[in-house]
Amino acid sequence: MSIEIMTAVLKYSKAHGRAKLVLLGIANHQGDEGAWPSIATLARYANASERSVKRDIQELIQMGISFPIALKP
Repeated sequence: MSIEIMTAVLKYSKAHGRAKLVLLGIANHQGDEGAWPSIATLARYANASERSVKRDIQELIQMGISFPIALKP
């Protein structure tokens, strides 16, 4: 199921740069019960610090992007 979500992120997301990479990382982990990537995993995908990923997630939330996730610390 995650490939459809990743395609939707690529086609329709208004996120840019690293925030879009973070969103793609979350989409990559999407399953029937939500997405459960750790901040460290998202940081590795985006080649960024964990703090940067947390800022990107806040940016995505401020953009109105909502997704059923629970991120591991």
